[in-house]
Amino acid sequence: MDEKGIREADILGFSDGGNVALLFALKHPGMVRRLILNGADLFPGGVKRSVQIPIIIGYKMVSFFSLFDKKVIARSIPDSKLSILEGDHFIAAKNWEAFNRSVDTFLTERE
Repeated sequence: MDEKGIREADILGFSDGGNVALLFALKHPGMVRRLILNGADLFPGGVKRSVQIPIIIGYKMVSFFSLFDKKVIARSIPDSKLSILEGDHFIAAKNWEAFNRSVDTFLTERE
């Protein structure tokens, strides 16, 4: 991003890419406006502890993955949104209209 002159961006990560996106956001919170996690497999205890640092306190997140852990994660992050759509790990491909609509709503309502 530095090389291209991009100061901050909305980041969407799918599956393991969601884990990478979250780690990037934790390491570089000033470079991420909004974070969208789709199908990430995260350990909520570690995420809760890490995301509560003051520099990320206003962080925003939308997620599309299994319910219990994701509710824990969403409750742990201030101003987050949990979006549950009908489907499986590949929701963005199989139900792309609903997925894109939910992502678009998340991005536009927080501009």
